[in-house]
Amino acid sequence: KGCPTAGRPESTIALTACGATNGADTETSAPAPSETAADVAWAESVCQRADELDASVAAIASSVSIDPQAGDVLDQLQQQIVAAVDTVKGDVVDLAGAVADVPKGSDPALTAASEQLTTDKAALESSIDALKTAATTFSEADGVLGKVTAFGAVSTAAGQVGDSAKAFGTSLSNVTE
Repeated sequence: KGCPTAGRPESTIALTACGATNGADTETSAPAPSETAADVAWAESVCQRADELDASVAAIASSVSIDPQAGDVLDQLQQQIVAAVDTVKGDVVDLAGAVADVPKGSDPALTAASEQLTTDKAALESSIDALKTAATTFSEADGVLGKVTAFGAVSTAAGQVGDSAKAFGTSLSNVTE
């Protein structure tokens, strides 16, 4: 695991922070002369938050469980999806906050990439909110036609979350580069 760009040679600060050696056989990698302790601490924070986000996204599939004896199955599904999405959204906010805390005097390209990440984070949060709304609408829909229509909205919203997550991931990759 580690940072999302582990293994890329241009990610020296992030790799150092995430414990990677960039292909070297040494146990640790010393910061390059141009790196400051603040740069390394910042990169460590970004890597930690990225790992937390990866874990919460991966947990979505495994966290949904339905007990037919415990009441309305659709309500259970909606509640669990909303809770999992809220966790992901919180981790996105935490990661974006870590990225935005770029040390003063950092490379202007890093600052620009961080600003783009902030923009993409807002789009991702908006799409997550739309997915939550669609899931609630699905849960509350009446009849087969209502459920089918609401499921279409859930599918569309899920696709938009996926697209927004890809854009966010690209921005994160640009930041770590």
